[in-house]
Amino acid sequence: MSTLVFSKKESRVKYLIVDWLNLVKRYTYSRDISSLDEAELVTGLTVSLINRITDLVSELKPNLIYICSDNGYNRRATAILSGYKSGRKRFKSLTNEEKEKSYVEYLKKVAYTLPFPFIDVKNTEADLIVYVLTRYLRRLDDKARFIVASSDSDFVQLLGEDTVIFDWYKGEVTVDNWCSKYKLDACFSHRNYALAKSIVGDKSDSVSGLYNWGWKKVSRVFNVIDSVYGDKATVSSVGELEKSVSSILDNYADGLSSRDKRLLENFKTVLSDSGNKRLIQSNQSVIDLSNLESPFIYRVNSAIERETFERKLKYDQKELYKLLRLDIYKGNDLEYTQILRKNAKSAAVLVYFSHKINEAVKLLSKRRVVS
Repeated sequence: MSTLVFSKKESRVKYLIVDWLNLVKRYTYSRDISSLDEAELVTGLTVSLINRITDLVSELKPNLIYICSDNGYNRRATAILSGYKSGRKRFKSLTNEEKEKSYVEYLKKVAYTLPFPFIDVKNTEADLIVYVLTRYLRRLDDKARFIVASSDSDFVQLLGEDTVIFDWYKGEVTVDNWCSKYKLDACFSHRNYALAKSIVGDKSDSVSGLYNWGWKKVSRVFNVIDSVYGDKATVSSVGELEKSVSSILDNYADGLSSRDKRLLENFKTVLSDSGNKRLIQSNQSVIDLSNLESPFIYRVNSAIERETFERKLKYDQKELYKLLRLDIYKGNDLEYTQILRKNAKSAAVLVYFSHKINEAVKLLSKRRVVS
């Protein structure tokens, strides 16, 4: 990943935010966890996860690293969309759900040995936590810049001058390249991504979209809106979208190609159906991160404060090695040495960043307003 995205603002404090279970799934999605023995699961896989994080930290050199994690089902989303994520297998080929759950709980213990604030809130997904976290940190540090490490496309909503995504598969995703990274036929402003996705739906989360309106058509609709109103215009609701489409057809139709004119006319007809409007609105209530209610934001802010300012952030190597179950390798000096060597670079990075992170927390503490 290029480290030049923020080259004009190198004096800013850089925050790396890791979507924890998204990273875990990167290493486990193609594996049958139930088939792994303790050494492969606890030691081999876990060391690989830690090494991936420390490699990223070494490359990006952030001032402060946050780890955000899903914790149970998203009750807020399931209350709105009853089928939310009902069709998802949490890990491919998983035949032993209890083993998966125990491994996720085990990884939480591992995360607490690292010198990073670990944020999880009961029945809450990581993308919601990350959204609230970036808002919280901006209030304390108006020059903050963020790198969100995740392959979850919902984070496109967070893109901006001060925020980029590091996608495990696509690399660096920015305001300028996100359309090509996600292979859209027509580009449009990231500000309208949540509404666009609310129309298309999300099969991976069992969120149904409008029939026969996929990304090819929807991206073109928003591309036309951008071409008329400018790429900084935000269409925040289905009502505003309907007005924008009608206005373009009434006032700018002569400047449209026949193809785009037909597309907007068809879309206007679709939006005139009250059932379609309700579907989009329900989807947007779940997909659009800015729709969070105040009580929810308060709970997440409380978790952020506890982890950032109340927990002592340090690298607990002794506890980590205990969790890695290195005692499994007693009597096998060669394998034991190989594991320690594999983890040696990570250990050095974690020790170094323990000091750097605590300096960053001290600066935040000075700006913190206790209400």
